[in-house]
Amino acid sequence: MRKITRRSFLTAAAACGAAAALSACGGSSSASSSAAASSTVASASVAAASNGEKFTVGICQLVQHAALDAATQGFEDALTASFGENVTFDFQNAQGDSATCATIANGFVSSGVALIMANATPALQAAQAATNTIPILGTSVTEYGVALGLDNFSGTVGGNVSGTSDLAPLDQQADMIVEWMPEVKKVGLLYCSAEANSQYQVDEVQKYLETKGVPVLGYRTETLPAFYTDESDFKVDYRMDSPEEIAAAVTAQRDMGYPGGMLITNPIPHQYAMPKDVIDAAINQALAEAKEQGVKGKATTPFLLARVCELTGGESLKSNIKLVLNNVALGAQIAAAMH
Repeated sequence: MRKITRRSFLTAAAACGAAAALSACGGSSSASSSAAASSTVASASVAAASNGEKFTVGICQLVQHAALDAATQGFEDALTASFGENVTFDFQNAQGDSATCATIANGFVSSGVALIMANATPALQAAQAATNTIPILGTSVTEYGVALGLDNFSGTVGGNVSGTSDLAPLDQQADMIVEWMPEVKKVGLLYCSAEANSQYQVDEVQKYLETKGVPVLGYRTETLPAFYTDESDFKVDYRMDSPEEIAAAVTAQRDMGYPGGMLITNPIPHQYAMPKDVIDAAINQALAEAKEQGVKGKATTPFLLARVCELTGGESLKSNIKLVLNNVALGAQIAAAMH
């Protein structure tokens, strides 16, 4: 009778993680990968039929969400089908809190789990910080190099970390914007400044949109302004320091017959800007409360604006008004410079 080994268990667990993530994402390119994963699981399950040692898998999921839930369930189902009673799961939900992810990951290390499945970027970051010996499988992670702060990331993390990515085809999304709205003049890029993968996606979409004729200009700034504050971690394509300079760029683009438009970013005047850490905290809290209360669809924006205003003692509303007036003024100056 063959005995299940730790190595065969971890090999099959990795394959189960890949199969579960592919199933949750539903990508058409997953057929060959899914088949390979299923083959690996099937081979390892032969060993699992023996009376080998038992394993506990710690699962840290950032928050309850349909896609994350599906990935976790698929992972559990695949491992259970292969190993039966030889594997048990310690599932813990961090309720959307990164600090709780760290507490959960450290608890898994203390209890000596055989494997950690980290579902979402903050869970992966917490698991990596907690251990460099226990194998970690990540899923629902967009870009591992960005998530883990790896320079020159080539697709392999190394060490005790592996997993699957849910990176969407950003170039195709940019193509879709231009196809659906060929006369587009401005493209708003909405992102969460507290989420590492948001930075990666915004940067990449900016690159693709520029190739489609939508360069991103910064008015007297080299940084892409965030909402309520003039700070962010993102860069614009070009800095321009006067309405006349912007007008000349717009005119030149039109004269050349270059398709698309320009995204002109105008930071809120610094004296009216809110501290980045204050507004980020308020926005994140409002987002969490909206999720908890089931606020969806068209009710989301009014809820978030009102709640952020409450959390900042009305300061966000004051900043928003100054931001709008500043945008109107710049728009008028650019229009005047073009005539």
